[in-house]
Amino acid sequence: MLNSRFPPLFPRSLLAILGFFAAIGTAGLRVAIIPLFVTPLFDQVLTAGDLSALPRILVLVGLAVIGTSVLLFSQDSLFGREAAITAERWRKQIYQDLLNRRPGTLPGTSGGITGRILTDLKDVEMFIQFGVGSLVAETVTILGTLGILAALSFNATLALTLLTIPPIGILWLVGYWLRRAATSTQESTEAVSAHLQEGLKHHRVAKAFNAIHFLMTRFSVDNKLTRLASIRRTYLASLQVPITQILVFLAVAGLVSLLAGRVAGGTLTAGEAATFLALVAFLATPAQILPRSYAFLQQARAARTRLILLMRITDNMQSIEHLKSDSPGLELRDVTFGYQPTTPILNNVNIAFGDKGLIALQGESGVGKSTLLNLILGFLLPQKGAVLWEGQLIDQHQIADLIGYVPQETDLLRGSIIDNLRLGRPANETDTWTTLKDVQMDHAVRSLSGGLNYQLQEDGAGLSGGQRQRLAVARALLGNPKVLLLDEPSANLDRETEAVLIDTLIRESQYRLVLVVTHKRTLLECCDLIIRLSGNGSLETHRQIAAKKL
Repeated sequence: MLNSRFPPLFPRSLLAILGFFAAIGTAGLRVAIIPLFVTPLFDQVLTAGDLSALPRILVLVGLAVIGTSVLLFSQDSLFGREAAITAERWRKQIYQDLLNRRPGTLPGTSGGITGRILTDLKDVEMFIQFGVGSLVAETVTILGTLGILAALSFNATLALTLLTIPPIGILWLVGYWLRRAATSTQESTEAVSAHLQEGLKHHRVAKAFNAIHFLMTRFSVDNKLTRLASIRRTYLASLQVPITQILVFLAVAGLVSLLAGRVAGGTLTAGEAATFLALVAFLATPAQILPRSYAFLQQARAARTRLILLMRITDNMQSIEHLKSDSPGLELRDVTFGYQPTTPILNNVNIAFGDKGLIALQGESGVGKSTLLNLILGFLLPQKGAVLWEGQLIDQHQIADLIGYVPQETDLLRGSIIDNLRLGRPANETDTWTTLKDVQMDHAVRSLSGGLNYQLQEDGAGLSGGQRQRLAVARALLGNPKVLLLDEPSANLDRETEAVLIDTLIRESQYRLVLVVTHKRTLLECCDLIIRLSGNGSLETHRQIAAKKL
């Protein structure tokens, strides 16, 4: 079950169990304070005039207060620690699962998903830290108090209990509405996060086209919906306490007259009556805290449900057929793929690329060039046929070692140059500098402050377009892949930088298969094979004698 991958809202670790015991102990001592203090104070000190009993009463109450404080600290610190651990586990699990998805299958924008995860996890963390202990402690407090009240006066306690039934039903209904309002608020917050991420990421375009008003208009719609949802959520959460206060007032008003009659009739002492009323008044605090904790629970339930739904990975692609071939290198066998089932972009494609050489993919926009690369990379699954290497199906775990990929957008990360190149892969410094030299980027890196440790900003800000492109090629080559895939690598390069890239690709094609999507004539003229894709899902090949010059 998918739910079993996520920690429950009521944790079951040793820390949590100790926290539960601390909450129960806190409630028990709090309840005990009133009969330990009020009854003997009235019956022994005030009524009987035994002042010698007062120090003993104060010592017992003081010990109970100290014990309550220690247990309350233990409760809050244990559940606070558990909340931090749980949030860490959830963040790691969700992040890992999302990274393992096939590209293009994320349920929303990166900014929206990020906002959704963080806000939902905050609701869960808040409940575990402040809600779980309070629910346990206040529930035990109420039950323990009702037990003492029943021992003092069963009929009065029964009347008090009956008075709670309607408000409990109202609280449950308000909690249901609150859970729905919390879901709406979280969804709206996700949309706002997506707008923020989009606007900041495309800030240059927004300024260049004077599109600030356009972006703000779109943002304002979801921003207003978030405000309205948050207000509704606040109103519903705020209803919890007033309902309980009305309950306490009605209960106390009715019980005062009932207890006064019993004291006058001699069936109840003044101390017992005072204890009863003090306990009823004492119920006011847990009766206010418990609904608040219940509101935390409903919001956390809504958040947990959304996080679980986020992880429901659906893949509508058909499974890969188990085909084999005797062809060396990379091969597409009977591959059919289309984003719409009735209109395939690639239709029954068969082509053997081999294991070496420089091959270009050419065609008009939208005919399937990038789609073909995504099929080779395993980002998409063919609806029919298979992608093979050395006659065998390519396993997903083999792709990183088999294929080096240079996307059209270089996708450099925040961090050092060496981290961007290695991406966690083992590579010594000598190999790293050798690869940089192969793409004629070593001198540029040495000139930077810190060299390989130079810190890049988002998307490689601080480097020129050509430098970012060469770093992306170096990153792909550092793992010594058997296949190098490049998507429009020279589209935005000047002639000098493009010439460096072409020299690199020609040289690398002697040792591995280099497959490049391009429309640039200077690069096409250097290729061994040109594959032209057409709009009907087929392709044609043009083999040429390339005038390669290193």
